[in-house]
This record gives sequence, C-alpha cells and structure tokens, in this order.
Amino acid sequence: MLPCELVSRNGEQLREIVLRLAGAWSCPAASGDWLRSHVVWANSLVDRIVSEALGPVGAIAEPYALWAIERQPRLVLPCTHPAIVLTDELVRFERLKLFLLNLGHTLLADGWMHGGHPADMSVLQAMHHPALRRALEEAWLIEVLPVFDALGQGQEARTYLVGLRDRLLNPFLVHRVADIAQNHRLKVERRIAPLVKLAQQPFDREATPS
Repeated sequence: MLPCELVSRNGEQLREIVLRLAGAWSCPAASGDWLRSHVVWANSLVDRIVSEALGPVGAIAEPYALWAIERQPRLVLPCTHPAIVLTDELVRFERLKLFLLNLGHTLLADGWMHGGHPADMSVLQAMHHPALRRALEEAWLIEVLPVFDALGQGQEARTYLVGLRDRLLNPFLVHRVADIAQNHRLKVERRIAPLVKLAQQPFDREATPS
C-alpha cells in the first residue's frame, strides 16, 4: 500500500484507519493479523506543486517532482523513475517540504489575507511583491534555516531553497494564493507550529552548521 496523502507517516496512519474499520465491521481476528503482518504499508512523501485542475480529469503541475518512499522489508516499488527516491531518512525530505515549501506558501497566504491584495493574486505575483517577498525571505533566513543548521541539515536546506525560489517563480504556473489560503488555521498548525516546537529544543548552538 503506497498512500500519498500529505500527512506524516501516511502508511502507518492508513494502516490504523483500516484496522479500526476492520474492528468496527466485526471482521475476523485473522483478518487483522493479516493486515498487520502481510500487508506492507509504505510511508511516503510527494513534493510537487499542482496549480490548476484540468477538466474532465487532470491537473497542471510543475516539472519538478519527488516521490520519497521510506525503505522497509518486503517493500516493492511499483516502477523505477528518476523522481522516485527510496530512503532510510524520510523525515529529512519531510522537513524540507514542510518548513520551506509549505511554510513559505502559508506565509505568502497570510500576508495576502491581511494585506488587501487582489483576490486573484498568484504565487508568482506574490513573489514579485516587495513586502510579501521580503517577509518570506526574512522568515526563511532568520526563523527556518537556523533550525536546519541545528539539525545538521543546513546545507541541504539551502540547496533546496535555491531550487524552491525558481519553482515559486515559475511563470507557467497560475497558482492562486486564495487556494493556498483555504484551511489556513489548520495549515499554520501543521506547517509552522512544528517548526516553533523544534526551535525550542535544547540544540547544541555551538555546533558548526552543516
């Protein structure tokens, strides 16, 4: 099972949901044992900006794509592709996406919501707006990158950020900030609050940044 929902440890969460349903439906105990021991529930992360839907089926997406899948016994990948990465450290990919891309999107949305900006403003337009761009860059530099440094992931984060700026400045993606602003409070809790919690941990502040 290879779920792609944008939640941490999505394979494990899906397994628990299915097991709860099996219990609620009074399935035989053997079925629960089979679900636990036989089925492989993969944790994975998808990193790709999808800006618009295409009718009747489809979507407009950026060229960049990553599907990081956590390695585990008996896991068989469905195919091979340059964008598919099998990893023992899924959390490293999760942090990059959550605290740089997702947090960046949410900060732009917050500035848009409170700044009286056009209703149809795109991410590209927001990135070219001096005040919105300055607030985003300052947050990355002052609030986010020091946490990555403390985690020993600083250079990796800086490299990701170089590519991320290009992704957010893609002139062919019409990614509306209003779409990102949906469920804003929940996104703040998921994308910003965990970073604040990490920043409050007693890291070795004298360690050399990676």
